[in-house]
Amino acid sequence: MSNGYHCGVLFAALAVSSFGVCSQHALASGLSASDRPQVIEAIVEGLSKDYVFPEMVPPIAEALRKGLAAGRYDQDELGAFADAVTADLRAAGRDRHLRLRVAPQGPAADVPAVREPPDMDRMRMFGAGSNFGMSRLEVLPGNVGVLEVSGFHPVEFAAQRISDAMAFLADTDALIIDLRRNGGGAPETVAFLATYFFPEVPRVTLIELRDRDGRVKEAITTAPMVPGRRYLGRPVYVLTSKKTVSAGEEFAYDLQAHGLAVVVGEVTAGGANPGADQRVHPQFKLFVPTMQAISPKTQGNWEQVGVTPDAEVPAVSALAEAHRRAIDRLLESIDYPPRRAALEQAKSTLASGD
Repeated sequence: MSNGYHCGVLFAALAVSSFGVCSQHALASGLSASDRPQVIEAIVEGLSKDYVFPEMVPPIAEALRKGLAAGRYDQDELGAFADAVTADLRAAGRDRHLRLRVAPQGPAADVPAVREPPDMDRMRMFGAGSNFGMSRLEVLPGNVGVLEVSGFHPVEFAAQRISDAMAFLADTDALIIDLRRNGGGAPETVAFLATYFFPEVPRVTLIELRDRDGRVKEAITTAPMVPGRRYLGRPVYVLTSKKTVSAGEEFAYDLQAHGLAVVVGEVTAGGANPGADQRVHPQFKLFVPTMQAISPKTQGNWEQVGVTPDAEVPAVSALAEAHRRAIDRLLESIDYPPRRAALEQAKSTLASGD
């Protein structure tokens, strides 16, 4: 099974800073009036070649050309231009993954809209600054573990951090996985972490990546093995917010669809389909969804609708709600007096708000 990054396909992060992407406003101004129509036409060409929803290209093209004619993109500053174009891309395409961004200076393409492979060295450097997405590790009162995952970095970088985290949490009685700040990433890394919650056999296809003609190009399955013990037979809760997007949504969707976790929090952002960057100008890249991510379990996905929580509460309250639910579940099954006493104390503390 190929890695989602190696084949040039990833679940894009909507957060500008995710996975080493430079800030929209990090580069100096330098866009000429003649550049603007060239970028717009390169975007249209790129969408025509690769966009997974070809029927949406004509209305997107019309919206972009109208925006250009109306002066909405009359921005000299690169980031402001990219933001204006992105807003129209998403509005016309109804697709949260479509995005034009300022990119490090690249060569002028002989052919517009050339797909570019991701910069793995840059991703490694960026990921190291956030522990490759493993942002928080804690055991709450009542022996309830918490793992916050802020992003799904390439599996070759993140696998060791994930296995270390799961080893730390191996003896907890329940687990909360916090995805409220998760900006997306690699489907292979989603599968690696998800594998800890599935029995060893049979391997399960989590997501099929289907092209614009509906053909399955890649199946993302649970891994054949993971280091350490799997996290089986214990309550698992996944926290979401309206900012949880893309690969973060996929993890919540997968575990919910297979009955392996209770999702607590807010309806997620609704960006399902993976894709790749295209160089549309020496100073701009366009992210284009090139596949549909379809769950064989549900025959659907979370595109535009998001993942609906099992327990819908404000994101700020999701951790406390999941902790309370975990303690209640554990009190139903744990008879050992010292453990029950600890659970009762934790429940009392939560009820008092201390």
